[in-house]
Amino acid sequence: MRSLQFGLGAPVFPVEDVMRAARFAEESGFDGFWVAEYLIRRGDRGLALEPLTILAAVAREARGVHLGTYVLGIERRHPSMLAFIAASLDQLSGGRFILGLGTGALEMDRALGIPHGQATPRLGEYIEVLRRLWREEKPVYKGNYYNLNGGTLSVFPVRKSLPIWVAAQGPAGMEIAATAADGWISNWLYTPEGFGRALADVRRLAAAGGRDESSIVAVFEAGVAVAETKAEAEGCGIPAVKAKLLKIGGGYAYGYRQLQAMGYEGPPPTAPDQIPDPMVKACSMIGTPAQVIERIEAYAEQGVEYFITTFMNPGGESLFARKVLPHFRNRRA
Repeated sequence: MRSLQFGLGAPVFPVEDVMRAARFAEESGFDGFWVAEYLIRRGDRGLALEPLTILAAVAREARGVHLGTYVLGIERRHPSMLAFIAASLDQLSGGRFILGLGTGALEMDRALGIPHGQATPRLGEYIEVLRRLWREEKPVYKGNYYNLNGGTLSVFPVRKSLPIWVAAQGPAGMEIAATAADGWISNWLYTPEGFGRALADVRRLAAAGGRDESSIVAVFEAGVAVAETKAEAEGCGIPAVKAKLLKIGGGYAYGYRQLQAMGYEGPPPTAPDQIPDPMVKACSMIGTPAQVIERIEAYAEQGVEYFITTFMNPGGESLFARKVLPHFRNRRA
């Protein structure tokens, strides 16, 4: 069993905040620095820089953490070009890059005119193309969606086994994560028990595909609000979680399924007061440092090995670093 690891979910704008967060992650004992992809501007979100560009800048600034994307939509970049960029970034970082992939968001891609079709079936081939380009001289590959015709990538990554972690919630995507990827990234709507059930499915699919099921890193994207008092943490965390549950539950089928799995009844919620507070707390980490430690332990018992932490209250990152991370660093030591 792997030791628990923690990655800091990074700000994506402005540049000064990004670089400050990278230095903080390294100095505070986080294991990784993770950047999300926000391709279009929306009313609930401000400006955002492109994630691979961010990580290229951070690679020389913070040298003690690995760098990851959570996650890049595959329809937005041809796999040969992403293979080139990822290999370059792995070289810039000295072999510290982890490539997080997903199928992307249909509405976001279409809003910018990006063709978006059959993304899940493409995902397996996409990963195959990446791996061949990273490992082979003059690779030749004929797939249903992608072909390679003998061109050798101009740079290989430091590690020809550069890790690929796949974010997937549906059965088809989870099977690809289980059979082709090095890690599975869940969304943060899972309760600990729900995560455990989903991870069991991923492990079962891996074993059925002839893989060592323990080789797949189990990753949980954790929404965290940690404060000195429970009331302060809940005052920030509960509204933030409800806002995300409304967005995901109303716009994406998997989000609504997760809400139903937590006991939600009725159509997709349209207002915050329709979502019970206990349901919010069940799929997030909200509370004092001691309570957040308990929540982390609960998820770890269900198989989480890596937490990508996104903080919902001002100062949460600092308190987490001072009073939560040391608990797990000491246990690791």
